[in-house]
Amino acid sequence: MPPAPAAPPLPKVTKETGYAVCRELERERDNDYVIGLLERLEGENPCIAEFISRLAIQHEDPVGISTAALLVYRLLESQAEADDLRVQFHGQEQGTPEDSSGTTESTD
Repeated sequence: MPPAPAAPPLPKVTKETGYAVCRELERERDNDYVIGLLERLEGENPCIAEFISRLAIQHEDPVGISTAALLVYRLLESQAEADDLRVQFHGQEQGTPEDSSGTTESTD
């Protein structure tokens, strides 16, 4: 029996995606952004939402733990969306060339 195909790797989050998620967070008041992420995650991926909730209640700062976990999830999700759009528009399986710092190399 042949081995099962490997799962695709998690996307490498770029600085641009990080900045975009920060802007999303800054546009919302108080914890509205994080609350919205958790509510959406409960519908789309309830196992991860439950994991984050259970992990958070075991710590001194449950809001901090859940906020960090949800933001990491959003970063990965946003980068996956950006990568999919790049493939659709440019037909590139892999992203643009990057150096070890994660910045796009100039081809000038």
